[in-house]
Parts: sequence; C-alpha cells; structure tokens
Amino acid sequence: MQEKQSKKCNVKNQHYVPQFYLKNFSKDKKNIGVFVIENCKYVASASIKHQSSEDYFYSENPDIERDLGALERDAKIVIDTISGNPKVKLNSKNAYTLYLFTMIQQGRTLANANFVQDHINATTREIIKIKNKIGDTEETGGVDNFDIDGLNLKIEHPARLSLAAQAALANTCIDLHRKIIINNTQKPFITSDNPVAIYNTFIERMNTGMYSLASRGLQIFLPLNPSLALFLYDSKCYKIGRRKDSFIELNNSSDINELNRLTVLNAERTLYFEPDSIKESELSALVNENEKYRVRQSARAFRERIEEDKIAVVTYHLPILCKLSLSFIKELPAYKALKPTEFNHDKHCYREIAYHRNEIIEATIGKQFFQEIFKQR
Repeated sequence: MQEKQSKKCNVKNQHYVPQFYLKNFSKDKKNIGVFVIENCKYVASASIKHQSSEDYFYSENPDIERDLGALERDAKIVIDTISGNPKVKLNSKNAYTLYLFTMIQQGRTLANANFVQDHINATTREIIKIKNKIGDTEETGGVDNFDIDGLNLKIEHPARLSLAAQAALANTCIDLHRKIIINNTQKPFITSDNPVAIYNTFIERMNTGMYSLASRGLQIFLPLNPSLALFLYDSKCYKIGRRKDSFIELNNSSDINELNRLTVLNAERTLYFEPDSIKESELSALVNENEKYRVRQSARAFRERIEEDKIAVVTYHLPILCKLSLSFIKELPAYKALKPTEFNHDKHCYREIAYHRNEIIEATIGKQFFQEIFKQR
C-alpha cells in the first residue's frame, strides 16, 4: 500500500492546456481573458492557474505529467524563439518538437476525452442494436422498450485513452508543410480549451461530409499568441504564400476573423484572449453567428457489411464543416479543377502517408515517448 501511494502523482490539478501556452495570451503571465461559450459569460481577467484543468485529469500515474512536462518545456523554448523572430527558419529538431507538441496537444484535451467517451458509447449502442436486430426487419429480441440511444457507459480517465491514441498516431501528419502566420492586423488571435483545430477546405468542397488526419487537403491551426499562429497544411493540395518562406503575413482582418471562427467552433467550453484585446460584444457575436456550425455530437457509429454474415461497426469523429473562407489559401490546379461529382474516394480522399499508417505507428516517436505511460499498471 505504501509503495502504491508513493507512486501516486503529486500534481493533483492537471492542465490539459499548458499554463506556459496560456501565458502567451496574458499581459502579466498570471491572468487571461475568459469567455464561457454556454452562457456567453465574459470574464475580463482570470487566473491562468485554474484554467483548462481538472483533478487527476489523466490519472494518478505520475509518469504522464512528468513526460508531458518535458515536452512542454522543449516546446516553450521553440515557441519563444518564434515569438522573438517569426521569420526564423527552425532546425529539424526544433521543427519536430513544435510538430509533436501540436499533435499531442490535439489529443490531450477535455474535448478529445469526451470524444473517446462518445466513441465508446456510440459503438456500444450500435453493437447492442445489432445483437438485438434493431434496425433490421426481424424481431427486436424483446428490448423494444429499452432506451438504447440513452445508454451511457462511464469510463475512468478517458483522457488517458485519448492521449495514448494520439501518441500512437503522432507522425501521421509529418508530411504536412509548416507556415507561421504573422497577424499584422489590429484584430488579435484568440485561443480555447481545445486550441489545435483541424479543418479541410478541399474535402468540405467535395461534399463528402467527413475527413481525418490522413485526408487529402488537411489543415491544422494553432494560435501561438495574439499575433502569431502555426499552420500545417497539405502542400500537394494548397499553395500558401511563397513556398520558400517559412511564414506568411496576413494584413486582412477578415482572415483573422475566419481563423477565430475556427477556434470558436473547435472549443469545448471556453475561449481565451489577451485581456483588453477584444470586446465582449465581438466574442458574443462570433459565438452566436456560428452556433449553427457547432458539432453537437462528436462521434457517430454506423454499420458496414464486410462479408455476407459479418457486420462491422465503424465509428468516426464528426468534423467541423463551416465554409471557412481564407484568402491566403489557394488550391493547386489539379485539385481546384476537381468537381464534387468527379470526386473518387479511392483516388482523391487520402494523402500518400495514409497508405503507410502501420509503419508510421510502429516507427513514431510518439509511441516511444509514451510507451511506458500507457501500459496497464
């Protein structure tokens, strides 16, 4: 018993958005502006210490906090370097540190923990329906009055599962090109409790209804501070600025507003901003005007017959589809010319890296990084 207690994590309040990151949106490195989406509550200044955190969010395993802390320390050095000189060309080590931090951050938040919970529930409900022939023409096996769609299985520490899954997939976007967005306008970037946003202009235009980390045309957006952001994108699908530059400067405030729209739609509960940088009315309008695009259910399951007597349950993440309009993104000719009616799933849906997924998972540093953390204890 004493040995077990000695291994318990002594960091009770665990942040799923790092404090060092939130400090980049603070004037005094202690306080940050907060906007709660559900009730449009505007807090001009609140302590960073209590933002985007929960007691033992990942688990009581001290290794998780330790290794996340090591990654955060390395990432802070790189982000500070970029903040000092946004046009700097990162060496391969620093570039990968920034990339890995972004990918891991995407999987460690409350939003993604909730997705894991929704994923398990959606899959379980569909399996029960199949077992009881609900949705088929046959009898329902005596469970007609059972509210299967209301069934919820509560799992312990879903954030740990979400983080483990993301770590295993860490290198699936290593082919994406990187640009630092320099915001030259008076409108600041905002961020959220789920700061890494995934989007796909090309796939949305093709009207397919879904995309993933392996999709052609993927885009990943992470605000770094009110005037800088990281943008990862499929360079075989888009042209963004001059290819040789590691940055792009934006002078059009409508582009910043569009990227802030993406932040709003990707947020789980809370938006963050530098105090006194944006008005309450502007944030309220941004939230209310985009309410129709918010994803209400993060996971959806469906049946797919793989053999005559076998059915697979496929569960997928419902993506953001909000008709984002960014002036600096240009589709390359081969994809710009493609019409939705000409879209071929096998030919156009995935980037080349998708076909090497298993090798990537085996080789990924993410898997090595967390291999001790996520084994059962």
